[in-house]
Amino acid sequence: MSRIIFNTPKGILHTIIKENLNSEKEKLEKRLKAAREKHLDGIYSDEEYLEVKEECKEGLDKVKVELDGLNAENAENADEVVEILGKLKTLKNQYVSADTPEIQGNILKTLISKGVLDTGDKLNASFNWKKPFDILVKLGETKDVIAKILRLY
Repeated sequence: MSRIIFNTPKGILHTIIKENLNSEKEKLEKRLKAAREKHLDGIYSDEEYLEVKEECKEGLDKVKVELDGLNAENAENADEVVEILGKLKTLKNQYVSADTPEIQGNILKTLISKGVLDTGDKLNASFNWKKPFDILVKLGETKDVIAKILRLY
């Protein structure tokens, strides 16, 4: 795959979402091909093959609709997302350069309305985004999207 460089958050976000959708499409196509081969080899019955085929076709149709609508959706949300990512970048820089944990805590309170830290067998953290940052959650796979965007800036 060729490397495309975008210099706007909108372009980066579009690329990441598109990569995720194309990855999902490839997984579904591989699953469908494997099911077809298992059916031809007699491993799957007609019923089992048709069930997997239907699931994959539904998933592929959904991905196609999302890919087709990606440009329209991004156009609607582009200005808001660009503004939010700019604020997020500013907050990240302020957090990194903060002199005290109290200042860092106040910055986190700007982003997060509720956080839960579970220190059981595995360390798990979950949180709810405050508006307007919650739109990033709606765009899907937010942790990956934000991490990739912030690394690029």
